[in-house]
Amino acid sequence: MNLFPSPAGFSLKVVRAVLVFFAVVFFIGCAPLPKQRTSGTSQELAKSPLLSWAITHQAGDHAVLDDPEFGGKVMAELTKKYRAASGLKCKMVRVRVDKSLGEDVSICQKEDDSWFLVPQLSAGNGYLSE
Repeated sequence: MNLFPSPAGFSLKVVRAVLVFFAVVFFIGCAPLPKQRTSGTSQELAKSPLLSWAITHQAGDHAVLDDPEFGGKVMAELTKKYRAASGLKCKMVRVRVDKSLGEDVSICQKEDDSWFLVPQLSAGNGYLSE
């Protein structure tokens, strides 16, 4: 005895719905990436001491830099290189004003080989926990 009889063609409708769903998900995933926003013009970013330093250094490197965008004298550590979900090559830099106040920022390389500072997605309190 079948407690849940299915109407004729039910399984075909389910298959069609699943195929349409995955087709939509596939095409949404193929949509072009939104344009990257920067915190200044390309010329201004090229003048940023932190960005210039991070572009030319490797994970594990440290420096003390004077960068007005981060409030003056900061300690920078290039913590890692990674590939973003967008496929771009990126680097993460830990920027500190002192031992407890700082932030992690990311820079990524565009297809034209220029670099940009990745906008922060959430506003934190600026404190790093270790």
